[in-house]
Amino acid sequence: MKVEEEPDRAFRHTVFAERMAGFLQALKERGRPFPEEHLYTTRLSPEGGRLALRYFLEKSSPPLNVFAGADQVALGVLEEAGRLGLTLGKEVRVLGFDGHPFTQEVGLSTIAQPVEAMGAKAAQLLLERMQGYAGPPREVRFEPLLIERASTGTPPAVPYVP
Repeated sequence: MKVEEEPDRAFRHTVFAERMAGFLQALKERGRPFPEEHLYTTRLSPEGGRLALRYFLEKSSPPLNVFAGADQVALGVLEEAGRLGLTLGKEVRVLGFDGHPFTQEVGLSTIAQPVEAMGAKAAQLLLERMQGYAGPPREVRFEPLLIERASTGTPPAVPYVP
């Protein structure tokens, strides 16, 4: 199951659409179907995650696997699972996306973005523009890092590196 945020228009066709496309591609490569009813669009907040878990529990019983397109949403899934007395990592497994520092504290598995490298590259490209670069816009992609923790039933294998 996947939780998709209610992104604003700028994100709807970029960041979150690409995350969803990658998620669906990975499932397809493994021969796993993804029924439309397994997608829940919600707020980009912990409250959105709480709403999503309640929705999924109305449709199905544990164990549930939830991929939240953002750590903030995944946090809400964790909180709601705890409130409902569900065993994290067994009855509810959740994976977030972003790599926020709080994920380590709460045991949330996440797909971490290399934000420092992204910021450095953005600054470099901006300085090049300021120094006269007049070529076409450039697209730079960065490789995220899967950090597995208790929320997916995995003991910490990779330490969090801010």
